[in-house]
Amino acid sequence: MRFGNVFAIGLIAVTGMASPDMHGSAKKVGFQAPGFYRITVGEVEVTVLSDGTVPLPMDQLLTHTTPALVDHTLTASFIKEPYATLVNCFLLGSRLVLIDTGAGLTLGPTLNHLRRIFGRLGTNQIRSTTSS
Repeated sequence: MRFGNVFAIGLIAVTGMASPDMHGSAKKVGFQAPGFYRITVGEVEVTVLSDGTVPLPMDQLLTHTTPALVDHTLTASFIKEPYATLVNCFLLGSRLVLIDTGAGLTLGPTLNHLRRIFGRLGTNQIRSTTSS
């Protein structure tokens, strides 16, 4: 037998053995996984925390251009208006210096995730030694 025939027969046999249990579905969680990233800068561990996203009207934010050029560039980049941008906060080192405490619900319902992220990071309360 040629390799192609053997491969095809093997593939048919394996797919025929797949049971319905092998095609399960994930349970719906109801919220996005907490967004954080850690990186070391010099001697300091920096934890970047995502508070969520906020929609920004790029045609109003970008200056020294035309609305047509902004629209063309966004379309060519597969980006739709309004552009959802991340709002990030930062924890620095072991002293828990929190830079930017998030926007809460001030900028809309897509933000205010810090409290949940702190819980997922193992911190039951938002307490930092310094904030700015």
